[in-house]
Amino acid sequence: VLGHGRIVEALVALGARCGFRVTVDDPQGSRESYPAAARLVTDDPDYERIDVTPRTWVVVATHHKSDHLAICRALELGAAGISMIASVKRRGVVFGLLDGLGVPAERLKGIRSPAGLDLGGSEPEEIALSVLAEIVCARRGGSGRPLAEVRAGRKAT
Repeated sequence: VLGHGRIVEALVALGARCGFRVTVDDPQGSRESYPAAARLVTDDPDYERIDVTPRTWVVVATHHKSDHLAICRALELGAAGISMIASVKRRGVVFGLLDGLGVPAERLKGIRSPAGLDLGGSEPEEIALSVLAEIVCARRGGSGRPLAEVRAGRKAT
């Protein structure tokens, strides 16, 4: 998770409770802010130390001038997925910068932004739940549909 603030704090806590090994890259971060983080990086302004594997999901929640660099780095290293917590306007700015760097449009389509499933939430914890639900859904091959609908469909066949 790259960024800081209440949404990031909630995402780290909930992600760890769900069994994810969470790394936080936050120049303003402290252990007090992220007690559940497996790793805290505070000195990586150019995202050179991002540790990404094909099983890593990167969440960008920085709203900084360098968001596009973090996404580029995650793409280069082959992240399993990338989510960006951002407004539609911010998404447009970042995607414009990525396009200017030569990132193919097909790669941009794979970035989930605005991040999360539509749960109707607005509080930081609700937004974090939405983002984490989308990650779990993508990783596990879920449909994102209500279980009542999915199970009713199985019984009918």
